[in-house]
Amino acid sequence: MQWAEREPIRLLGLHVVRSARQRDSAAARSVVQTFIDRCATAGVRGECAIEVGAIGRAIRERARLVDLIAVQVNHPPGSSPLARLASGLRTILRCSVRPVLAVPQTVTQVERLLLAYDGSRKAEEALYLATYLAARWHLALNVVTVLEGNASAEQVRLRAFRYLEQYQIAAGYIIERGEPASAIIHAAAQTRADLLVMGGYGHRDPLSDLVIGSTTEALLRARQLPILVV
Repeated sequence: MQWAEREPIRLLGLHVVRSARQRDSAAARSVVQTFIDRCATAGVRGECAIEVGAIGRAIRERARLVDLIAVQVNHPPGSSPLARLASGLRTILRCSVRPVLAVPQTVTQVERLLLAYDGSRKAEEALYLATYLAARWHLALNVVTVLEGNASAEQVRLRAFRYLEQYQIAAGYIIERGEPASAIIHAAAQTRADLLVMGGYGHRDPLSDLVIGSTTEALLRARQLPILVV
């Protein structure tokens, strides 16, 4: 809702039920009415649809109609390969053609932004969006880089610094080494971040990714703060 309050956008709600009978129920109508009432209270243009079927499929089918998908993290991807394979949220993150905002809890205010940046193509996209948010919303921005092996921390930091400098955005820079998810959580606590922005899945072997896991999913399981996956 805060995003819609800060940007001149239309908010589209989607309530997914299992059957046509549930779609026509008083409970479903109540959900839609609550959504509309909250939009009206916030002064936001909004409408809500009810759809029958699987949640992940319904969201993916409507993804091309919007610029951003917001989902609540009620059931984060599990840690085992089978649990992760069955995760609807993981499927949405991997297949979505739009950024996904995963919210594990109620967000009262967004004032401090943390960007996870490693210089990869996906991280570059996250950098562009974080730059826009920091400038548009007047947010404090910190950039955390988690390095593995012999990667040059200064080289990666400079790439982010030079881009942000073009838009006259001052940011704090944190260099971490070790396991990425734990390092990012530590940086978020240090900076008291309200929102994490990071790149999505890369193009490594899908089987390896399924077995080893991903930083994104580990962060979702931790449920520490909202994550905007680009």
